[in-house]
Parts: sequence; structure tokens; C-alpha cells
Amino acid sequence: MKNKCIIFFVIFLVFSCFSCMTLQQDIAVSTADALSPEIMQIEQEIAFMHADFIMNGKRPSVQKADSMIKKINSLLGDINLQSAPQAILKTFQGNLCLLTDRTASAKVYYQQAISTYKGEVHSIILGNRLGIIKDLSDQKVAKTEQALLTLETAIQLYQKEDYLQAVAKFDEAFISLDNFYQEAYSELRNESWKLRNISSQTEASEAEILKKDSINVYEMIKLTQQTTDYLFKFTASKKYSDTALVKHIISCGLLDAKNSTDDSAAKITKDTIVTRILAARFLWNLFTDKYGINNINSYQKQFSEAGFSPVSDLQLDSKDFDAVLGCIEKELMELPDGINFYPSQKINPMDFNSSLKRINK
Repeated sequence: MKNKCIIFFVIFLVFSCFSCMTLQQDIAVSTADALSPEIMQIEQEIAFMHADFIMNGKRPSVQKADSMIKKINSLLGDINLQSAPQAILKTFQGNLCLLTDRTASAKVYYQQAISTYKGEVHSIILGNRLGIIKDLSDQKVAKTEQALLTLETAIQLYQKEDYLQAVAKFDEAFISLDNFYQEAYSELRNESWKLRNISSQTEASEAEILKKDSINVYEMIKLTQQTTDYLFKFTASKKYSDTALVKHIISCGLLDAKNSTDDSAAKITKDTIVTRILAARFLWNLFTDKYGINNINSYQKQFSEAGFSPVSDLQLDSKDFDAVLGCIEKELMELPDGINFYPSQKINPMDFNSSLKRINK
């Protein structure tokens, strides 16, 4: 009987310790979660500032940052404020200093934050941004706070140009975070998606072109040369200057319109910005040359006889009618809204690169 009492006593002690630990963790989590609307508003503003800085390199003004720091000081004056929210506010002050390029001050606020409440997720992130905490994956936080570490990991993957992994982490984080985080960092996530095909194996010159919002004719030809063998029969191993390369490709007829007897490439230079219809012309010429089908029946003739164009914003008499219809039929390009081609719209380099890859399929 005595032995049974001892066993029950030990079990009771273990259970009690475990319950206390769990309770402490729950208290910490609920304290961090129960932030006032004023603190949540500051958190939201800083998230948008940080996202703007990462995406566009734009820092908030020192005046605005100092105004927010002053506002935070007034919140810190509340004698009823618990230690976890105090640490969070100190961390916010540190982030504002870091965003305005005042690293020394940011470190002071970081030290104040961890001395007030150690292990809070916002201070861990600030410590990582300051280079004090080296690896976020080693940090132990409550499950409810893990999404913030996941978001910070996504941002770092974006900065390292590991775009595909960044997309996955952004999406994982957004599921659990407040909506304003998704709103603030969605541009970064979408940019990561756009650039997802760029990897560490991508040549620097190629990656530089792919990151742009638009490309000129020289960049279009250069990208084709770097990522495919479609131009080898025209250029072999000969080296050309920028201007000479474009002139040579034009002379080979790769920028000629299929439905025109005029010199349709006469006004094209290396600096001409590539529109969707010019991209279609080039892609269709590459496609028909690669597969030796230059004598296919004219789409323009077929639809002229029918008396209509299947694409709303493409006229039947367009000199690139065959190029556009051919690219759509062979799925090299698509109608963005299912109705219009948007011929005069600049083509995105990543979209052009995807179209190039489809020629081989």
C-alpha cells in the first residue's frame, strides 16, 4: 500500500509540473495574442513599411519613424502593460530604427526587448535582422507564433533569389497570419511567383533580363540565344555586337510579318520595346522554321473567307494575324482574358521565356 502511495505521489508531481509548464506557455501565448488595437495598428504599419523597403528599397522618413517611436513610448507608459507587450513595443521601436538605417539604436531597443521578455517572436525576428540571431530554424516559439517565423523565412528566401521556395513559405505563412500581413507582403509573394523559374543555376545575365518588367528586341534575341538552340543555324558560333546581332536576325527574316509583303521589320532596332504582337511574330517565325512548316495554310485566308476574326482585338487584315493565331493554336501564347490578345501590351520577360520553352513541346 505504501509503495502505491509513493507511485501515485510521483505521478501527481509529474502531472503538476507538466500542467504548470503548459499553463505558463498558454499564458505567454494569450498575453502576446491579446494586444490592444493601438499596438496592432503599429504592427500593421511597420509590416507595410518593411515590405515596401524589401520590394522597392524605400525607407520610411526619419520623421515618421520618430513620430511612431514617440507614440510607442506613450503606450509603454501604461503601468498595467504586461511584460510581453512591452517587449513587442520595444521590438517595434527597434524595427523602426533599423528601417531608417539606425542600426546602433535598433540594437539598444533589441536588448531592452529581450531583457523585458525573452523569447518573444518579434524580438527573435529583429535579432535575426540585426545579425545577432543567425538561424531562425533553431528558434523555439509557440505554435501560434510560428507563422511569423515562416513569413520571415519567406522574405529571406526572396532576398536570396530562391523564389520557388519563397512562394511556398509565403503561402504557408499567410494561412495563419492576420490579413494585413498578406496585404502587406502579397507583392513580394507575387513577384516570387513571377520569378519562380529563376534558380541558382540561372546565368546572371539571363536572370537580369528576366527580372525586368519589359524587354527590348536585343534582350529578346539574347535571351533566346542563351536559353535555346533555335538561333544557332543563323548565328553559329559567330560573335556579334548588340546592334549587329539584331540586324543579322532581321536580315534572316525572323522579325518579318507573315501577312505582309512590306518591309515589316524596317523600323525595328535593338532598343525597340517588345510588345505581345512583336513577340508573337518572332515566336511564330522560330516555330515554323524549327518544324519546317512555313507553307501551312494561312489563318488569315481561312478567317477572311469566314468573315470574322476569332480574337476580338485582332483585325483580319493585321500583318501578324497568322503569327497571333498560330501562337494561340500551338499554345505558345494565350489570350489573357480568354477574349483579347492585347497586341500593343509590353510582354513580360518571364512570359516570353515560358513561350520560348513551349516551342520544344
